[in-house]
Amino acid sequence: EPWERLAWTRAQVLVGSRDLARRLRSTIEAFVYGPWDVRLPQAMHHIRMRMEHELGKEGTSRLDLKVGKGGLADIDFMLQLAQIREGAANPAFRVPGTRRLLKALPSTSYIRLEEAERLSEAYRILRTIETLVRLDADASISWISPDPITMNAIGTRMEFEDAPGGRLVAQYREVTERV
Repeated sequence: EPWERLAWTRAQVLVGSRDLARRLRSTIEAFVYGPWDVRLPQAMHHIRMRMEHELGKEGTSRLDLKVGKGGLADIDFMLQLAQIREGAANPAFRVPGTRRLLKALPSTSYIRLEEAERLSEAYRILRTIETLVRLDADASISWISPDPITMNAIGTRMEFEDAPGGRLVAQYREVTERV
């Protein structure tokens, strides 16, 4: 399936012989960075919109850091598409993991340097909020309940002094809108 190419951009060989690792990387790279499929962006857009609408469920009941509009999944999808598009000709794009790729992102006409910097900052902010939410909830979640107690607690941990919950929501909205 087309989406599998995106998922495999993150692959890393962790165990096994060097020969096995080399063969696996070669197989993965041939699949991921093979011929460009012009249908891939539209297929990914369709999948991403389904995720946003069916899983994100943003609104008055929650803010979804991962699959909500402008969330972590949007950053991942953008970068992975650029990787697949550019990675066949430029091995510098074959970096597993969003954070690592953002640090090493080569120049491309698909994502300009200033856009990569904004994506990197957005990724850092959203991951920071996500970590604080998970600590607060003591659960592996990627969304925030907009109740004032939770928002104020997370906003305070983000070091917002005045109206921490409101400032947290404002920052979330600003970041996701930019993405």
